[in-house]
Amino acid sequence: MSLEISLHKRLNKQEFCKVDLRKALNIKYSESTLACTTCLEVGKCLALDVYGKSLYIQADLARDTERLLNVCSKAMKTGGDTLEDQNLSPSNVPVIVEKCVCFIEDYGIQEEGIYRLSGVKSKVQALLDRFMADAHSVVLQQGVNQVHEVAACLKLFLRSLKDPLLMSTKHQLWIDNADDIMYGRMDPQVKLEWYQFLIRELPPVNYSTLKRLIHHFNRLARYSAQNKMTEKNIAIAFGPTLMQTESESEVNSLHVQLQMVVIGDIMKHHQKLFKLGEDEKLMQEKVDEGKKILDGIITTKENVDVNDSLKISVFFLSRSGNCYNPEVNIHTTVKQVIDQLKYRFNATHEEYSLHEVLCDGALERPLHDTDHPHAVVKAWWDWPDCYRKQACLCLKPTPDLMLKLSNMYDPSRALFSEIRLIEKKQTGLLISKSNKYAFQFQQSRLSYFKDAKSAGGSPIGSWNIEDLVIYYGMDPIIRKGDKYGVTFLKVGETPGSKETPIFGHTLCFSSENDSLSWMAGLLAAQHPEGLLP
Repeated sequence: MSLEISLHKRLNKQEFCKVDLRKALNIKYSESTLACTTCLEVGKCLALDVYGKSLYIQADLARDTERLLNVCSKAMKTGGDTLEDQNLSPSNVPVIVEKCVCFIEDYGIQEEGIYRLSGVKSKVQALLDRFMADAHSVVLQQGVNQVHEVAACLKLFLRSLKDPLLMSTKHQLWIDNADDIMYGRMDPQVKLEWYQFLIRELPPVNYSTLKRLIHHFNRLARYSAQNKMTEKNIAIAFGPTLMQTESESEVNSLHVQLQMVVIGDIMKHHQKLFKLGEDEKLMQEKVDEGKKILDGIITTKENVDVNDSLKISVFFLSRSGNCYNPEVNIHTTVKQVIDQLKYRFNATHEEYSLHEVLCDGALERPLHDTDHPHAVVKAWWDWPDCYRKQACLCLKPTPDLMLKLSNMYDPSRALFSEIRLIEKKQTGLLISKSNKYAFQFQQSRLSYFKDAKSAGGSPIGSWNIEDLVIYYGMDPIIRKGDKYGVTFLKVGETPGSKETPIFGHTLCFSSENDSLSWMAGLLAAQHPEGLLP
């Protein structure tokens, strides 16, 4: 499931790279005008989204680009019956494992009987089937998915593997060493060396998965007073799951005890066995520190009422990416959430921004570091289902949109031009006010006039910049031939209401640069301290 592609760069140089499709999030035709000028046939290019970057691919012939799209789409979605065949996170852990573990740590870490009480069998199987069909697209949500069903799904997945996590070919070595350990026939130092040897022998995905699960188990054990999952109970629950035997006749009480010894020892000595480096230890400390900061903000009575706290969902790169659910309140800033999420998503080597994404990505708003996610999410509550259900927050690399906006901002350029405006009243399927007007932005006011000659007189309408919530893109309902748009809502307006039957007021542009320039100018007026932190 590895794809080798040739990326054509300037000066006709070529650079070859391999893309692991198991870690790819999405592939589709790019909506931008970007295309390869050296291809034999004019056509669209494909945008392949992987963690932290996007690659643009185009074959010489349009039909070959289409074939590549179909082949990659199929390879990216379907999971198999081995760990190697699964969709993977950036840290080489199957997406199903990462999403289930994160959900349990967010919502069920203190749930009594977690991993021991089973969920409804039909629902557990249905959830596993969804993961197997396309793990990246599965979104686990509190209230929709039950903690015990997610836990049971994870165990069922691990039990269903053709080869167990600790590998059937190494099974006897694990058991023999556990037997010597249990009866005191092995020196403790020799024991650790044996464990290190067997763990190093695991394939990369098995190694990373075991490391992630053991970290998860230790987190569970810290809350054993609440969830009753002591180290011993965790070893009982997962010994047979991670160390399946080749024959059912081998399963007996002694065998189960030996499996418990193995899992228990790996939990106890995980830092030495996995040789956690200083960077990894620092990462874990930062995650814990971030949680403590958020917890401190939430529980400080002088600053905020506990009832004002929210659990919000934040996705990595897109709605089909990994999801994390930080708890925020009215004082929590975007910067605080980003700092926590970067370590959670193992994305510490790049700069990231938090984006409000609507209408399946048709509308997008980069949030400033000083904005408050609590207010953003709470505003959705008053929206109709058609907009509210498609709203989400995504953590994206800063170059995706913010850097474009920053580069396009020119404070010396006056924002004045004829722009098509689409807004307001709906008559049947027709939307009125779809005409060109002379738009002007000066002295923190956005105004529009009948034509350029009327500028300087009384405007038809105007808005204060501080009263606007600005998005890049446009409502799909009105996208008919228009490629680029900047859409805004006035604070207090509800999209889809009688007064605003479509999403806000949309300025339509003929070029991407014009749309970016206008949006950059408007955002810069709202944040004179700078678009980028």
